[in-house]
Amino acid sequence: MGAKADIAVYVAKQANINLGNANRAIGAVFDFISNELAFDNTVELRGFGTFFVKETIPRTGRNPSTGEPVDIPSKNRVRFRASKALNTLINGE
Repeated sequence: MGAKADIAVYVAKQANINLGNANRAIGAVFDFISNELAFDNTVELRGFGTFFVKETIPRTGRNPSTGEPVDIPSKNRVRFRASKALNTLINGE
């Protein structure tokens, strides 16, 4: 449960719109979030949470087969910080 198709069905019912329009609306929201993150912008959805990009630090790892050191470069990762309201809902507080 929780796939994009499930979200579209829920939105279509809640907004009383057809499934095609719900899919387009959800796609537009996902595109917006993706594009903002691609430009290193933060996306805050009040009452839900915040999406942001964080750069990992370069480090040295180990090849599990040989045990040899391997350089792992830095890269950007998408992070999500849940809002207080969402944390409260999830934890039943």
